[in-house]
Amino acid sequence: MEEFMDANPINPSRFTEQEIDAAIDNVSPGFSGDMKVDAELVADDLAQKRFDKEFYDLDQKQQMDLYDEALEGLADQKRDMPDPEDFA
Repeated sequence: MEEFMDANPINPSRFTEQEIDAAIDNVSPGFSGDMKVDAELVADDLAQKRFDKEFYDLDQKQQMDLYDEALEGLADQKRDMPDPEDFA
């Protein structure tokens, strides 16, 4: 837990962008294409890293916080992707 607190000096209760990107890469083979479902998969990975627990074993506040971080991370990655129309 102490290792996590040192990870993001700006806001130690949140994961760094690199940690969220790593979680996204870790679970991306199981992505469904539905942003909400994919965010839940990423949030589960983050729960394992932060609390060493399953996502659904956390209280509702912790679940919402992790889900928010996961959804923001996915949205950031999607925003950075080129538009497929540009390749047509």
